Amino acid sequence: MVFLSCLVCLLVNGSMAATADSTSDIQTSVHAMGALQAGEIVHGWDRGSKNIGEPTVSHVWQQRLYMQLTFNAVVNQRARIVVSGELNMDCSWTKQQEEYESEVPRYEFYPNDVEGSYAFLGEPVNPALALTAGYFPFKYNQDVRNLGEYLYRTGTYPGYMINKFDYPLNRLLGLKLSSTLFSCLHQDLMLTSETFITPLQDWGLSYLVSFNSADKIIDIGAGIFMSHQFSINRNFTTPRDGNNRMPIDSLHTDTPTIPLKAPS
Repeated sequence: MVFLSCLVCLLVNGSMAATADSTSDIQTSVHAMGALQAGEIVHGWDRGSKNIGEPTVSHVWQQRLYMQLTFNAVVNQRARIVVSGELNMDCSWTKQQEEYESEVPRYEFYPNDVEGSYAFLGEPVNPALALTAGYFPFKYNQDVRNLGEYLYRTGTYPGYMINKFDYPLNRLLGLKLSSTLFSCLHQDLMLTSETFITPLQDWGLSYLVSFNSADKIIDIGAGIFMSHQFSINRNFTTPRDGNNRMPIDSLHTDTPTIPLKAPS
């Protein structure tokens, strides 16, 4: 576990709108964001260490820089296209002279939001029926700021939990069918592909429903996620023997047998 004793955040938000002439039904806007996270890892362990049973990280300063650029286009107030990319500059907390990559910053550029959506019924802001397709950030609990949002960040077999500091949401790839009824009942039905948890590219089906009364007295929600429901390669998804292990032959690889659950 990692504890932060100091946190310094710098957040810069900027937006620039470029709207077409009054006779056009297309409205475009561009948004830019920059953020700096900094803090100290007081006590923790490195999962890549050979001696994983003892702490290997102690009082190490860490910082991370984010930059984001987003393009939005709205057509007739019902069709919307979003294209957003993010740049991350990160530094390794372990500095080893024999490993040059640990002594220099790492730069990563990746898609943040690439989606298209269309509101079929109702008001464009809270449509009775809307379809979204692409790669999109998804957050079902707006009150969560750090821990939480675990429906898409945990597993049941094997059990695991993923936390990322100051990012309590997920980016999902696939289709989302959304509905808002009576301004208080919201539903999401999604078919999404696994992009960061192995086995990759398996498809899962999820359903979420929430009810929020106008006076804010009642606020409840529930959801179910059938992870890896549609397997791309069952040899990777389904265990093949009584010890919960995948045999080497089924993986077609020279790596050792992979345990699917941690030892007790």
